[in-house]
Amino acid sequence: MPKGAGPGRPRGGGGKHQLKPPANKALVKAKKSLGADPVEMTMDEYLYQAMVRMCRWQATRAEVEDVTGLRGPTLTAFLQKRGHANWSAFFARYRTGGKISLRRAQYTAAVVDRNPTLLVWLGKQHLDQTDKRETKIVSEQRVTLDASKLSDDAIDQLLDAMDLSDDDRDNAIDGEAEELN
Repeated sequence: MPKGAGPGRPRGGGGKHQLKPPANKALVKAKKSLGADPVEMTMDEYLYQAMVRMCRWQATRAEVEDVTGLRGPTLTAFLQKRGHANWSAFFARYRTGGKISLRRAQYTAAVVDRNPTLLVWLGKQHLDQTDKRETKIVSEQRVTLDASKLSDDAIDQLLDAMDLSDDDRDNAIDGEAEELN
């Protein structure tokens, strides 16, 4: 491991967005919020806070590893030192804050800004609303029967089942009579 590297400190060869510690300084200055005075914290604390923010943004483990430079067992040891069993436990704990923020933003966009698309989506998600869809299946089937072997009641039942209009029913009976002649 390169000099100065260790748990909580980025190694070389990380991704293009990798956090880099200040040269020969154990402390970094970071702003806790916009307009606030910078607060000094250790690089480990800075990395940890960055990881918490990334989890709230739903970043993947690979993205967190790429940014922080912590990988595999080093990442696990870093998290265990801060009371987390593993990556999954850490991610599960902090992703919730991001989900809440996202939900709040969606509700604001839907209700305050009156975004109709979001209003429909939220209604489907939380109010069990659905799009009304009608599907009509039309099927045509031709059946040839020897009407001479059917009783008049059987013929009437078949024509009733076919739900024919009066004209179609008369045509069916007339056509049957013509075929017999």
